[in-house]
Amino acid sequence: MTVEKKKDENDLIAMREIRNHEGATWVASTGDGKWDVTSRSYDPGGGTHLMKYPDTRGFMTVGYGHRVLPDEEFPDLMTPGEAEELFQKDYWKHKEKASKTPGWDKASPRQRRAMINLAFNMGGDWYKEWPEFTEAANKGDFEKAAAELVDSEWYDQVKNRAVDVVNLMRPEEPEKLAMGYQDGGLIRDIYSRKFF
Repeated sequence: MTVEKKKDENDLIAMREIRNHEGATWVASTGDGKWDVTSRSYDPGGGTHLMKYPDTRGFMTVGYGHRVLPDEEFPDLMTPGEAEELFQKDYWKHKEKASKTPGWDKASPRQRRAMINLAFNMGGDWYKEWPEFTEAANKGDFEKAAAELVDSEWYDQVKNRAVDVVNLMRPEEPEKLAMGYQDGGLIRDIYSRKFF
């Protein structure tokens, strides 16, 4: 399956969710040739450039969660425009890979956003190491697929992102989501980063 690079509303939402999860290291010039970190999130918090940084596992990262590969070179500082251009390329690459995730054709737009987010976070073949997720998703059992995500080391490592992705993966219950509940428990509002 080839993914058409035409942004729809679901792509715009997915991009916002991924940028929110990936964050960035924003910096501003101090005027003496040095740079101060102003924010480590999607919000620039007064920053004007994005700085290269090691992720939580020590891999050098630029922009919005782009792991620098051995054959790639990036400057230590990127403009927001450069970071956004790189993010767009990464997004479409990961969406293409996510479209090969088991269950993609049975997934709702929300569940597809979860699959794109997982591919962005762990690489396009992540599901090959998750046989129970793969089996459940192939059957269209997204509640079980979500439970398999919860029952993992990944869930403990990425914390807030995991809560958001799992809630996207679960079958939709609009009346509960509108009230801020999923299965009688609390969920997070990923846009305000608050718990209900």
